[in-house]
Amino acid sequence: MLKKLISGGQTGADSCIVAVGRQLGIPIGGEVPKGWLTEQGPDPRLRDLGFSESASADYVVRARHNVEQADATLVFATAPDSDGTRLTLQHAQHTERPYLLVNPFLPHAEQAVRDWLAVTRPQVLNVAGNRESRSPGIAAQAARVLYGALHD
Repeated sequence: MLKKLISGGQTGADSCIVAVGRQLGIPIGGEVPKGWLTEQGPDPRLRDLGFSESASADYVVRARHNVEQADATLVFATAPDSDGTRLTLQHAQHTERPYLLVNPFLPHAEQAVRDWLAVTRPQVLNVAGNRESRSPGIAAQAARVLYGALHD
């Protein structure tokens, strides 16, 4: 049973956990770079949502930590070659943690996530992927896919 959704608090795919967590009553959190950094600048509101501030401003540190704190990582991306997405996928592979890379704009995305979650059965799910600037509309689409996959 899923007990928590975490992410790095970035714009885009990461932010989808906020709406989904609220809608389904699932606690959220995750580690955000020191200074509450996002691509739009500092966002200290993340503290009030349940995120924690990393001791480092380095995005690499928080990405690795979130992968390690989760039972599995779900990566929403239209551009899996972006630096942060590639780093997350590589770290999940390196730590031998289950992960799924899915383009949330594809018609089968919701079913693919649902099927993967049924097999992996994480208690803590890390959600990562492209920033909104790299993939416009990904936050809303990832939220729709994740909500659909988790909602009974």
